[in-house]
Amino acid sequence: MRRTHPADIHADPAADGDLDPHPDLGLDLIEEVAEHDGGRSGRPARKWLLVAVAVAVLVIGGISLALALAPRDLAAEVSKAPDRVETAVEIDGGGTAVVAVSADADAGTVTLSGLPGPQAGSDYQLWVLAADSGNPSPLQVVPRDALDTTAAFKGLDGIEAVALTVEPQGGSAGPTSGAVVTVQLPAPK
Repeated sequence: MRRTHPADIHADPAADGDLDPHPDLGLDLIEEVAEHDGGRSGRPARKWLLVAVAVAVLVIGGISLALALAPRDLAAEVSKAPDRVETAVEIDGGGTAVVAVSADADAGTVTLSGLPGPQAGSDYQLWVLAADSGNPSPLQVVPRDALDTTAAFKGLDGIEAVALTVEPQGGSAGPTSGAVVTVQLPAPK
């Protein structure tokens, strides 16, 4: 048995070559992870935040564009307008024409109901009459299969009345017959 001398107890164990004089204990790995992780910790969150903001901008822009390009439903605007004013007129030969206007919407509608069918080879056609000259502008050819119909028009300042005529099938660029009915626009509120 080997006897140890008290001086040997405090001796340097590395001197025997059995132990590493600088034990690693994994601390250098912890330092390396800390150095690399500190630089990346905020980047993924910022990247996803930027992606989320970009997607939100695209969605909002797309919705805005769709709304801007969507056709206005003038008839619905006029029918729901709180300042809506209307005039109803019975048509000789049958049917009714109701003209409604809204100054807020700067639009109007003409609703036809109960019209008898036009003669073969002809169609009803609606016209708006200019306020300054009375000249007609085509509004709509009334479909033969939908004689109860509503047509909308925009720009109340330039229109004084709405007229209904009988035209060759498919309609015409200008009236070819006298008006079946003419309805003056009611004065807006």
